[in-house]
Amino acid sequence: MPPPEDDDEDALSLQEQTEERLCNTDNHRLVGQIMFCKPYRCQAISEALVQAWNPRFPVVITPMQENRYCFQFQHKLDLLNVLDEGPWAVRGNLLLLEHWNENQEWGFQSTDFWVQIHEVPLELFNLEVASQLAAKVGQPKQVILVQGFQFGAKVRYVRARVHISIVKPLRQSITVKRRSKNSSTVLLRYERLPSFCYFCGLFDHEVKRCVLFSMLNISTAWSMDAQRRQAVPPSLTSDMVLH
Repeated sequence: MPPPEDDDEDALSLQEQTEERLCNTDNHRLVGQIMFCKPYRCQAISEALVQAWNPRFPVVITPMQENRYCFQFQHKLDLLNVLDEGPWAVRGNLLLLEHWNENQEWGFQSTDFWVQIHEVPLELFNLEVASQLAAKVGQPKQVILVQGFQFGAKVRYVRARVHISIVKPLRQSITVKRRSKNSSTVLLRYERLPSFCYFCGLFDHEVKRCVLFSMLNISTAWSMDAQRRQAVPPSLTSDMVLH
C-alpha cells in the first residue's frame, strides 16, 4: 500500500532565498566519472588531481558511488578553468566531467581534447579545410593553424579543440580524397592522452585486457609502439571527400 500523500500543510516549501542559494551552489558543482582502466588510490583525487587543477579556492570532494565524485567549487572561475584545461586523468584513467543537475542524470560519454592534425598537404593548409578535418574527429570548438618553429624544429600542423565521443574508437588518421582521385592521409595526435587501448581505441581498458586483441593471438612481446603502428583496425580511420 503506497504511503499517503502529504497535505499542503504538512509539506515543506523551501523559501525563495534557500532555492536561490541552492541554485548558486549547483552552478559551482561538477560531477566526475573515472573511466576505470587501472587501479588508483583515492588520495590521487584529493591530492594529485586538485593540485594539478591549481584552484584559487579550496575544492570540496564528495564520493557518490564507485568511480564517481562530486566536486564543489567556491568560485565559478576555478570551475571554468578545470573544464577549459582538460582532459584530466587519475593515474592514467580518463576523468569525465559534467555539470551538476538536480535530476542527477549524466551521460559521461564525451569530453574535450586538443587534437593535432599532421601531414596536411600544403595546398589544403587553411582554416576551411582544417575545420572540416576537425569535424571528422568530433565537434570542433576551436581550430588553429600552427606553423613556425618549436624546440628548434620547423612545424606545420592543425591544432583543434574538439568534443569527442569516448564510446567510439579513437581515430588515428583521416583519408582526404580529391576530385582528381588522388588521396592523402593526415595523422591525428591527441594531447594529454590518458590510458586507452591502442588496438581497439576505447578508454575502458588497456590493450592487454582487450578481447579483440587477444582473439588475434598476437604475441604480447610486441612493444606498445609496435602495436600502435601495426594493430590498428580499419574502424579507426575515416574518409573525407573534398569537392
